[in-house]
Amino acid sequence: MIVTKKRPLAEIKEELEKKPISIVSCSVCASICKTGGLRGAIEIKTALEEEGFSVLDDKSIVPVCSRDLKERMQMPRGEQVVVLACDAGMLNIEKLCAGKKVISGNDTIGLGIFNKSGEIKIVREFK
Repeated sequence: MIVTKKRPLAEIKEELEKKPISIVSCSVCASICKTGGLRGAIEIKTALEEEGFSVLDDKSIVPVCSRDLKERMQMPRGEQVVVLACDAGMLNIEKLCAGKKVISGNDTIGLGIFNKSGEIKIVREFK
């Protein structure tokens, strides 16, 4: 799986404008890493709303990096989109949401597997 880590909320807020926001969150790898999925979407939505941002919609999608995402996803309504996914998912949303500001909520750190104790182990770090 692709391993991601959350970007600090302060960094994400610096890139946002006071315009309506949509959140697109991956329910596969990012969900497993606890950086996405439905839980991740709700967490960042709540945090942004507490900071005075308007979040129009949030979507948890399986997976965001899919080639057929355009056929399966209702387009985000916000003028800017926060993406909780790996770099591949981020690029996919940038392509599908041309004309909207797209901001990554995660950093992609590498390729991982589960070790014997059930923890994620990085087997190839991305530089």
